[in-house]
Amino acid sequence: MKNTLKLITAFLIVLSCSRDTDNGDQFASQYFGIYTEVNPVSGRTRIDFNEGNKLTVMNNPNSNWGTPYAFKISGNSITLTTIGGQVKTIYFKQVSSTKFEIGDVNPDDMDPSNMIFQK
Repeated sequence: MKNTLKLITAFLIVLSCSRDTDNGDQFASQYFGIYTEVNPVSGRTRIDFNEGNKLTVMNNPNSNWGTPYAFKISGNSITLTTIGGQVKTIYFKQVSSTKFEIGDVNPDDMDPSNMIFQK
């Protein structure tokens, strides 16, 4: 009887752990892929959402090189953390399953404004 109870308890613990997911991870898996800036400058910047709450911001349309970040979405903001540990929290709003609006992620902008990206 004790072994059965231990087995059931272990099974419930494993089951509850496997269902634990945060919002950032759900976003990463649901919207995995490359999004391209459509506003304010169409085609200038790309964001590649990867597995494991990782993304890469590519500010050169002619290159696949970019800045990698870990990210977490909470409410209307996204927190970006560089490999070196620098943290930046900016505005984020999901417009549709293929489009989102985000605070300025282009470091070259003299007049930062929100950007819209589409898959």
